[in-house]
Amino acid sequence: MHVGCNVENASYGLSMCAERNAIAGMVAHTDPDKRRVRLAVIVSPDSAPCFPCGACRQVLREFGCEEVAVLDGSGNVGHYPLDALLPHAFGLEYL
Repeated sequence: MHVGCNVENASYGLSMCAERNAIAGMVAHTDPDKRRVRLAVIVSPDSAPCFPCGACRQVLREFGCEEVAVLDGSGNVGHYPLDALLPHAFGLEYL
């Protein structure tokens, strides 16, 4: 398990999302042959569900993520196949 958090910046483009921070931690601390995201769990302190942004969805896809679980502030969990959140995705196989 790898944990990440949002790192905000006054220049929004330089902010880093929790999902990509967690993946960076995985890359830094996991054997290259075992670098695969099985499930991404997104937790938000707000009552509205917080889905991964487009950039995070792409990075999750490239590391093999198949499912995203989203927990909202009310304790409800939704499970979504990544293909539903990022249809027609591209990856290394298209390079």
